[in-house]
Amino acid sequence: MRLETSKKIRISLDLSGRDFERLTELEHLTESETKAEVLREALRLYEFLVRQSLRGAKIRSESPNGDVVELFVSSLPTPSR
Repeated sequence: MRLETSKKIRISLDLSGRDFERLTELEHLTESETKAEVLREALRLYEFLVRQSLRGAKIRSESPNGDVVELFVSSLPTPSR
């Protein structure tokens, strides 16, 4: 199903109190205008992670001191072999 990219669609989302607090905190930390903006950015990031994972890429985080941690997200798909 392909939707027009310019048409906005309203959805309803149930969140626990803790998840709503997390969303609100991210809204402030990222200086986002709205919670919807935070969710759109999160969706873009998650899409990138899924596509990279499907390619077999390893996803890592490098701290300023050089420590590298490989991220493991159980919901990311793995490539078909």
